[in-house]
Amino acid sequence: MDLTTVVFDFDGTIADSLYKGIEITNKIARQLNLKEIRQQDIQMLRNMTQNEIIRHFNVPLFKIPFIVARYHSEFNEIIDTLSPFDGVPETLEKLSEKFTLGILSSNSEENITKFLDKNNLTQYFQFIHSQPQIFGKSSSLRKIMRSYRLTPQQLIYVGDEVRDIQAAHQAKIPIISVAWGANSRELLTQNSPDYLIDRPEQMLTILL
Repeated sequence: MDLTTVVFDFDGTIADSLYKGIEITNKIARQLNLKEIRQQDIQMLRNMTQNEIIRHFNVPLFKIPFIVARYHSEFNEIIDTLSPFDGVPETLEKLSEKFTLGILSSNSEENITKFLDKNNLTQYFQFIHSQPQIFGKSSSLRKIMRSYRLTPQQLIYVGDEVRDIQAAHQAKIPIISVAWGANSRELLTQNSPDYLIDRPEQMLTILL
């Protein structure tokens, strides 16, 4: 492996944000008269792709850009209450000694930067790329490769959702899927990531 650069998703991969994210989503759902997520729905939703969730809750497609923008605004208000997953800071520290680390996320750069600063993780990352649409990460991965003159063999993506796997496959780069985020281990497995891990430190075994 000629790897030089490791790019991370943010929500559900670095930041433990699932339950706070559901609270924000339900707040927006009440405002828009949409169906809310119940506690008993969470495991079911972890076994569904983003498209399946949108269809399940009958979210009008034209409302999605507004919902995403509102979500980011609300997220900024609770960012100080979030922490990284256990083992993530130590893993980032060790990886940063050998690789260039970056973030690609549909969350806003402002929110990500605020979280990194609050949790003393800023020093590990050389770039943050915000992709506001919930779909389209494959084009962003290609943009990162062009910007930093990387080949697909030099880059690996780390994410917690099926859409991360799909984006990496479309960009023809390998992906490490993490089983502690939005999508379940079973659903991730069905979508054939290159690697699937249950603990952050397993990245060290794969990459080092």
